[in-house]
Amino acid sequence: MGDDSFEFENRHGHLSLTRTWSRPAAWAAFTWVLIWSAMVVFFSTLGGHSLREAPWFLALPAVAMGYHKPTIGHPDDFVFDVIDAVLTEGMTSRLYSKLVRDKRLAAGVMSDTNYPGVRAPNLFVLAATPLAPHTTAEVEAAVYEELERLKTEPVSPKEFERVLNGLDADLVRSLRSNSGLASQLSFYQTVAGTWRYVLEARGKIAAVTPADVQRVASQYLTKSNRTVGVLVKKPSDKKVAAASEVAR
Repeated sequence: MGDDSFEFENRHGHLSLTRTWSRPAAWAAFTWVLIWSAMVVFFSTLGGHSLREAPWFLALPAVAMGYHKPTIGHPDDFVFDVIDAVLTEGMTSRLYSKLVRDKRLAAGVMSDTNYPGVRAPNLFVLAATPLAPHTTAEVEAAVYEELERLKTEPVSPKEFERVLNGLDADLVRSLRSNSGLASQLSFYQTVAGTWRYVLEARGKIAAVTPADVQRVASQYLTKSNRTVGVLVKKPSDKKVAAASEVAR
């Protein structure tokens, strides 16, 4: 586990936990997703395992996909920050636009570029909660469509400029207050070995290109490199009893 395991506040600067919600109910669902994705991390490190589905009492349906990726300091780690912003940063992001606003497949969608921590090789996690009557399978398929689009279509100059400007603005805002500055500098001194990393990262993110996004998406966002966790709501006792009667 990384040094900041299971802490989900947005304190990573450019390594941000995206907050895009369509309604308050999504918060509760994503809490379960984050708990489940912790189990995904554990089992995925065993190698060769594929978690697909697990009932959880009183849990809302949700799906989480974790892709193995490099740790902090690796050149591709900065590309994942851009991918993260393209997919889920704000109401104009691709997954929010498609899943939540246009098709209304999901109640909310989120991503995390360094789960559960940044020091060791970690996961790029995507998670979403379906909007009834849609299912986790429909949401999962829609996410995969957007990931394939990242591999085959370059991000347009206009969209790419918007994403880079947003990431830069987020970083600047995180350093605006005394507490924010102290938090960022101490965090990167701890995890990266130098407080200057937070400043160096700004230039490295700005140097990312649409071609880098396609390359990294094709290399890491693959079926063989992912683990999927699906939360399903436990059926009521009445439904279980009815199913048993039908089976007889």
